[in-house]
Amino acid sequence: MPGLFTPEQTATLLAQRDAVARRRATSASDTEEAPALAGWRAAGELRREVNRLVSVVASRSGQPHAQVHAQLRQAVPGPPSASASAELLERRRDHLMALVAS
Repeated sequence: MPGLFTPEQTATLLAQRDAVARRRATSASDTEEAPALAGWRAAGELRREVNRLVSVVASRSGQPHAQVHAQLRQAVPGPPSASASAELLERRRDHLMALVAS
């Protein structure tokens, strides 16, 4: 419901929620879930890098981002980046880096 909280109350609520999420992530890294969490974070970094490189290729070629993403999925087949493995994202990143270098 819009207008339920003041901007200050919203900021406080979001800060508390962020603090709880950080505590959970920190405690998870101290348990056996650490490798899974590290893999998840690495995949997130790769997704951001792939998206950045798609932006570079799109701006150089004048193509829309969606078209570059579609061409990338044809060149390096697999699921969309949101559900792709870190290994697949690395292959896509390498493919894009080759396009940027040429």
